[in-house]
Amino acid sequence: MAERSIQDEIDRESQSDVFTILISYIFMFAYVAFALGQYQVTGNNLATLLVHSKIMLGAAGVLIVALSVTSSIGLYAFYGIPATTIVLEVQPFLVLAVGVDNIFIFVQAYQRAEEPLSEPLHLRISHISGEVIPSMLLSSLSECLCFFVGALSSMPAVKVFSLYAALAIFFNFFLQITCFLAIFIVDVRRQESGRPEVCCCRRITTVESVNSDGYMLYLFSNYYAPFLLSKYVRIIVIFLFAGWLSSSFAVMGNIPLGFDQKMAVPEVPLHSFV
Repeated sequence: MAERSIQDEIDRESQSDVFTILISYIFMFAYVAFALGQYQVTGNNLATLLVHSKIMLGAAGVLIVALSVTSSIGLYAFYGIPATTIVLEVQPFLVLAVGVDNIFIFVQAYQRAEEPLSEPLHLRISHISGEVIPSMLLSSLSECLCFFVGALSSMPAVKVFSLYAALAIFFNFFLQITCFLAIFIVDVRRQESGRPEVCCCRRITTVESVNSDGYMLYLFSNYYAPFLLSKYVRIIVIFLFAGWLSSSFAVMGNIPLGFDQKMAVPEVPLHSFV
């Protein structure tokens, strides 16, 4: 029984982390829905808040990220390549960060586009896709290649994690330019026709166009960028960066190498026996 204590404790901790992963995806969904939505009341009608919101689109984007993770795990499981605890606990957060970034890039590129609404929707989406998808492709391709290079490592845990992460990022990009793009087009049609989310059968005729810049763009363009680009702040930032980089290189040699088994289990009585 003592020989299985460490493995049993790791398995128990892995099962408890499922709740943490679920909570992180829920919080990310809420953040995406809030950041991408344009929450302004037009025509003194509160229902217009749901016309310009992106609740369903945010949910679809996060679900696609989860689907890419499960697709990677399922395909490798089909070919008999075992997953490790690192894969099951770290990969969902890694792919979530990459996937949400692409969602913001595509949706905000459309919101800030200058194409007139009189132009057919498929032409507007085509223009945005031609501008954004190549950048998404290069970014995803470079990330996949980096992880596939990491799969050349002789350490089994690193090799398996790199394989799973590379394939998950590939699935994420493929699903975003196919499934998410189709869902986004449906959402744009809903918004332009004045139909609120949750109750798409109802049409609001008093919907007006809202500012597509968003609060974050206004904050950074009017306050953060002028402050950062001021004369003295630029000098201070350069010196701080150089000092931080130099100190980081200086202390790198003090980092102990290796893996302490106590780091793999939580603070339990088992620590005294490891």
